[in-house]
Amino acid sequence: RVHGGFTYRYGTAGFRYHSDLLGPLMFRVGLCAALRSQVLGGQAVGVMVTASHNPPEDNGVKICEPTGDMLIPAWEAHATSFANAQPDELPNLIASLFNSSSQVPPTVVVGRDTRESSEPLTRLAIEGMEALGATVIDIGIVTTPQLHYHTLCRYLGVADDYFTRLSDGFNALVGSLPSSNEFLIDCANGVGSISLAQMIPLLKNIQVSGVNTDVASVSKLNVECGSEHVQKQKLWPAQVTPVISPSKAYVSFDGDADRIVFYYASESGQVVLLDGDQMSSLLSEFLLNQLNVCGLQDITVGVVQTAYANGASTAFLKSRGVKIVCTATGVKHLHHAAHEFDIGIYFEANGHGTCIIRDEARARIDQLAQSRDLSAEAKQAIANLKGFFQVINPAVGDALSDFLAVAAVLHIRGWSLLDWHARTYRDLPSRMTVVKVKDRTVIRTVPDETRTTAPAGLQEAIDQAVLDLGDPLGRSFVRPSGTEDVVRVYAEASTPEKTNELVERVMQIVSTIVG
Repeated sequence: RVHGGFTYRYGTAGFRYHSDLLGPLMFRVGLCAALRSQVLGGQAVGVMVTASHNPPEDNGVKICEPTGDMLIPAWEAHATSFANAQPDELPNLIASLFNSSSQVPPTVVVGRDTRESSEPLTRLAIEGMEALGATVIDIGIVTTPQLHYHTLCRYLGVADDYFTRLSDGFNALVGSLPSSNEFLIDCANGVGSISLAQMIPLLKNIQVSGVNTDVASVSKLNVECGSEHVQKQKLWPAQVTPVISPSKAYVSFDGDADRIVFYYASESGQVVLLDGDQMSSLLSEFLLNQLNVCGLQDITVGVVQTAYANGASTAFLKSRGVKIVCTATGVKHLHHAAHEFDIGIYFEANGHGTCIIRDEARARIDQLAQSRDLSAEAKQAIANLKGFFQVINPAVGDALSDFLAVAAVLHIRGWSLLDWHARTYRDLPSRMTVVKVKDRTVIRTVPDETRTTAPAGLQEAIDQAVLDLGDPLGRSFVRPSGTEDVVRVYAEASTPEKTNELVERVMQIVSTIVG
């Protein structure tokens, strides 16, 4: 096809490959993005050139909707078609989607990260946009969440006030008392370091500094640093020497600053991780408490999880009265499900997530704020709710926004990271591995991927393995990979030994039944 027979596929992360494979693709992505805007009557769509937490030699590109949401599934399929079409097929493909009733030219907002390949790849995409007569708004080097936020601002017809909005919300939340937490943020040598440097001077009553901020040395991006490194490896990032102290709070962004994890040093100097599940727990409990204080208990607060969420987090949330929905893996599924609640919270374990509030719920909070018959506690709770949703980026997971939200909640609570951990839960031991199979497509699952429906006998055998373990906290599930012939096996139990026993048993079951 367009690259020596290589077939491109648009997934949750858009197109993401080694940068050498992207050149022939980018003009076509530009065409697709411009056409998406044209079909929507000229509403601005966003295009971000980044490969997030991937190594420096990779790159990628994704399109976002005018609302800042990820590209809808139907247009993911169109993007894949554009990417793989022969040159003489492109005119018919464009004609099949073109909105002949729209006279408004398309508009595309473009951003990129700091990778060496990002600027030339962006230029190729812009050529495709301009070929369809698009107005291109190039906002330069930005984080992925900033691109989504800017696109949303255009949809709402308001100015992009990203830094002012977030900092004003944070400052209103923390008030005049300084925090005892000292935050050190590992920026993965990525674009997040630029945004953090712009944000820090605007913040009050917080001790925060950055490390791994060398964006000029492009070969260092995500290398032995960043949220992916810390979350997956449980290792300290380069350039960070752990200090064992309750006041020391460590944070890592990923390369494009849409993921975040928190951690502190154990007494032996090891990484103690507070991941996306922990953030969901902290923030949902805080919001429920503030709503209860001001008498808005009927506003629903829900957390969206995937099957990979640690069972201890699910049990904790249920014990606090938080509503829970489980969806298939992938941020687009979580973001969609979060809209089922008045206030929806979702975080993957990797730290990608945000909070969404319905307009009706926000209006009720604003209306109550006008009441004269409020106690001092209720007034403060309303102010906290308003400040919180000013800090949050509603469009997409945002490491900087999420950092400020968590830091503000810890400040209000008077907690260190150790206090946060002590007041929530300890993860159950878990393990994830893969089994190579001949054909992954024979496996079918229920929508939330917690159970299989095919092949026959597989789920029954997994259920029996869990039962034989004799551990009430034991559970396991399997799901096929979306890209290669492997099956992912996840298990957790009350001890590491039982977890390993269960994983090995389920791996054997998959090998026997699936082949």
